[in-house]
Amino acid sequence: MTLDPDVKPVVRPVAMKDRVKAELDKMQELGAIIPVSEPTDWVSSMVATSKKDKQEIRICINPRDLNTALKRPHHPIFAGYPCEIIVDDIITAGKDVAEHDVNLRKVLNRVREVNLRLNPLKCKFRLSQVGYVGHVFTSEGLKADPSKTSAISEMPVPADVPAL
Repeated sequence: MTLDPDVKPVVRPVAMKDRVKAELDKMQELGAIIPVSEPTDWVSSMVATSKKDKQEIRICINPRDLNTALKRPHHPIFAGYPCEIIVDDIITAGKDVAEHDVNLRKVLNRVREVNLRLNPLKCKFRLSQVGYVGHVFTSEGLKADPSKTSAISEMPVPADVPAL
């Protein structure tokens, strides 16, 4: 094996090594990944991070260079469907509960048609407001997410010139 001497090796945190191995083995068993024993044209960097629950880990790759080289048809899965999608989040709404349910049914049918899998623990239905990418969507309209503005709104009033 010939290595580029200018490239520094990537060190994985020892504490995550066993969990990363277990997750990669699980992904291989599910057929999501396959081992490669020969040189390939493209290799993407892997990043492992703990999920919010700190028990499970998330395996991510950065295929930025590969993505710029790929030629693919532009056929968005949910084009024309009553939903908004950002990264891996899907939001559907309606003027009332009945319209929401009709729109939700259309989106869920499309999910089934294209064989997407949803995590039931992350699905929420009929919410009166939704926090989404730094905003809160409500029946009254779009608002700033209070968790993003709390540092400013909770800042103490300056008592003197130096505090200003």
